Amino acid sequence: MRHSALSEITENLYLSGIGGINAENLQAAKITHVINMAVELDEYSYPDLDLQIHKFSLRDSVDEDIYIRLEECVQLIDDIQKDGGRILVHCVAGVSRSATVCIAYLVKIHQISLRDAYQHVLECRNVVFPNNGFWRALIQYEACVRGVNSVEMRPYISGMEPDSYLGELENERLTKELVVVSFISEARIPGVAVWI
Repeated sequence: MRHSALSEITENLYLSGIGGINAENLQAAKITHVINMAVELDEYSYPDLDLQIHKFSLRDSVDEDIYIRLEECVQLIDDIQKDGGRILVHCVAGVSRSATVCIAYLVKIHQISLRDAYQHVLECRNVVFPNNGFWRALIQYEACVRGVNSVEMRPYISGMEPDSYLGELENERLTKELVVVSFISEARIPGVAVWI
C-alpha cells in the first residue's frame, strides 16, 4: 500500500506519521524499536509494548540542521536491523523528517543514489516531501557518502527545488493544463477557441 498506516521501506524499516502508531499496527509489523524525529512528540506515550524508543528532537523547518543527525540515525537503524530488530521511524506526519532519515539510510546502507532512494520511499509512501532544508542536507550527505550528487537544487517558480521534484511538478502542471483544456473543449464555452 502506498500510504498505509506503517509504510514498509525495507524488510525491517517502516515509516509513519503519528496517526499510524497503535498497538495493532506495531505488533503486525513486529516493530521492536521506534525512532521519533519530532520535537513536538517528545512526551508522546507509546502503546504499552516492549519497544525501545529513540528520540531525535527536530523541527520540520528549513533552518533545522538535520544533517548533523543523519549519520547517527542511519547507523542506529543499521545496528538495530543487524541485531534482528525492526524499526519504525516517525515524525508527526511521516512526510519530511522521518522520510529524510529513511532516504539517507537507503543512500548509505543500500548504496543507491539519492534520486533512486527518494523515488523508492515515495513509491512506498506517496506523501513524502522533505522540506528544502532537508533536501540540502540529503544532497550534502550523498556527496559525503557516495562522492557524487544525483540531485541538485535548482531555481523554479516557487524558489529553489530539488530537481527530483521538477519532473513531478512539470507533469502535474501539464496534467492540470490538459484537464482545463479538456473541460473547456467539452463545455464548448462560447467565445473560447481551443486548438489541440
